[in-house]
Amino acid sequence: KIFFDSGLVAKVLASRLHSGKERTVSVVCEEHDFEADLLNKKLKKCIHQKPAEAHPLDAKKMEEIPVEPYDQLTKELRLFVFSTRREKYLCVSGEEGMRAVALAEEIERLATC
Repeated sequence: KIFFDSGLVAKVLASRLHSGKERTVSVVCEEHDFEADLLNKKLKKCIHQKPAEAHPLDAKKMEEIPVEPYDQLTKELRLFVFSTRREKYLCVSGEEGMRAVALAEEIERLATC
């Protein structure tokens, strides 16, 4: 688990035993959950229903949110070039980027133990 200063907790799961290729990110909130399918570029929102509103056969109400498909690496490189030509800052500071890399390295280190 990863604990943030704001009180949020992230749980990272990885499995090399899974039979298929899957890249998903789930975010759990009080009123609804989100699930992003990174391979198929899909985003779903699951609305938590109150017990009185829920039908026994329909425990979750899923809503698909439209996502504009694009290549992430190409978009990142275009944003970087744009920021250097216009002397504008990127969305993520260098310090935030370094923390993200350190976190990824820590997760990789723990996964190989």
